[in-house]
Amino acid sequence: MELLRQVWADVNEATSLRVEALANARQIHAFNRDVDETKARIGEKYASLSDDYGRDLAAVQALLRKHEGFERDVTAIKEMVEKLAVEADRLTGELPEMSEQIESRLAEMHDAWEALVHMATARREKLGQSEQLQQYLNEFRTVSSWINDMKSLILADDLACDVAGAEALIARHGEHKAEMDARKIDFDKFTNRGDELISVGHYSAGEIRDKMGALTKARTDLVSLWKEKEKEYELSMDVQVFRRDAELAEVWIGMREAFLAGDELGGSLEAVEALLKKQDDFEKTLAAQEEKFIALNRETEMEREARVCQEEEEALKRIRQEEEARKRRKIEEENLRVEREKKEKERVEREEKEKQ
Repeated sequence: MELLRQVWADVNEATSLRVEALANARQIHAFNRDVDETKARIGEKYASLSDDYGRDLAAVQALLRKHEGFERDVTAIKEMVEKLAVEADRLTGELPEMSEQIESRLAEMHDAWEALVHMATARREKLGQSEQLQQYLNEFRTVSSWINDMKSLILADDLACDVAGAEALIARHGEHKAEMDARKIDFDKFTNRGDELISVGHYSAGEIRDKMGALTKARTDLVSLWKEKEKEYELSMDVQVFRRDAELAEVWIGMREAFLAGDELGGSLEAVEALLKKQDDFEKTLAAQEEKFIALNRETEMEREARVCQEEEEALKRIRQEEEARKRRKIEEENLRVEREKKEKERVEREEKEKQ
């Protein structure tokens, strides 16, 4: 009977141990299953990461919104990882003999999780830089378009045919310059923004430098064009003023020619004196107009420009002629030297033959 009770007790103890072992195994298997499922979700999210960073601002912003949803999913996975870490601590405390296996599985999951977080963070950063780049390129296109429009405005006007038209052209050209000066702040912002992006190591720093250089050159060309047109308008103004003054002088002379052509000498003393007074008044008027007539003999700015250009061309022509003459002299001197050396060599050869 005693033996039977002992056997029964052993069976009960073995049963309890078996139940406990099965319960522990169940917990370990459940833990491993949850780890595998979490790793699978991490793998799925990792595989869904794209290397597309958008080709325009709208596309980049759409990708950023999509990435925000991705990050929400990552946050949900983070909660699963943290929950499994707590479970691993509990299991390690209850089953120290399984701690090595539990910690190994937990480390696998953590490595996968950290890799996912790293890639998600890197993609978020690069998408942010891509958005900055597209905004910068949009600004480049906006300012470039304004430059092209301003060039078209500057080139649109033909030269005036009178003084009033020339004055209107100069005034309108001044308005263009005022707008260009007001736009300087946009150029400065664009340049400063480009410097900032480059200084923080933007992945497209080379393209940003190219755009900065292109816009700087475009603005320089615009300023040069404005100055060229300013000079052209000033020359035109000078010509129109000269033409107006010449026409007025011609009219004035025509009006006085009738007086000079008159052959009336007066039939009485009073008439002669009256004619002398008219002659005196005419001479005074003529003297008063003398400076204007002298001014008409001046060289206009356009004529001066043409003369200066001609003088420069003639000077260049003389320099080229002198250079060509110098080259010819040098060639002639070299030919003479070669000829002398040849004759000297022939003389020496003859003397040696004679000695033999």
